[in-house]
Amino acid sequence: MYDAGSRIVRCPPGEQREQAKKDLIEALQTLDGALRDMSKGGAYFGGSDLGYVDVALAPFLCWFEAYETMGEFKIWESCDCPHLSKWAKDVLEHPSVKGAVTIAPSAKVVDFAHILRQRYGGA
Repeated sequence: MYDAGSRIVRCPPGEQREQAKKDLIEALQTLDGALRDMSKGGAYFGGSDLGYVDVALAPFLCWFEAYETMGEFKIWESCDCPHLSKWAKDVLEHPSVKGAVTIAPSAKVVDFAHILRQRYGGA
């Protein structure tokens, strides 16, 4: 997921960026299946309680708006990931995560992504 997202930010429009978007969607679909299998019907990867996998993946959510802006697509409209989409909403509302997300609001992450694209020569 990190590699695909990084390529979406760095690459100019064209085949490489389109492939990066496909790779990101594929990674998200894999995570969606893992969440379905691991959650046992709960909101999180470990079930009803926020756990290590949730905490490890939650910071990527701050980057989703940047991926969408730089890649010119909508992540949740582009992939069939019902479990992961619900997980994203649930995890962002969890008290342990909610405060941390305000530290890196998505608008600042998008601005940073634009700086990275300029640095790497993307259009």
